[in-house]
Amino acid sequence: ELTQEQRLSVDRFCEYLRQSHSGSEESKRAALDGIMQKPNESCISFFRRLIRSYFLSKNISIPASPNDVKDEDRRYDIVYLFLRGLRPTKLIGENFFYKNS
Repeated sequence: ELTQEQRLSVDRFCEYLRQSHSGSEESKRAALDGIMQKPNESCISFFRRLIRSYFLSKNISIPASPNDVKDEDRRYDIVYLFLRGLRPTKLIGENFFYKNS
């Protein structure tokens, strides 16, 4: 049942939805801990999905843009999770780095 405040405030309503329908804290943290880039997912799509999962797991509102993440510790956490979750890519030719350096 929604309170009057949750009915009138978009922020309170979103908070209610997150708490009521987004899963337990443990399941959100486990999902974040195991997050990996999907086989056909671009790096950018994975990065955005990671940021969304990161903030959901901490019950913090999701920033509109990655540039809105100002806290340095959070930025380091996100970069670490991103690099850990990237799938290896295939190089074009075995001497790729030598040709392009």
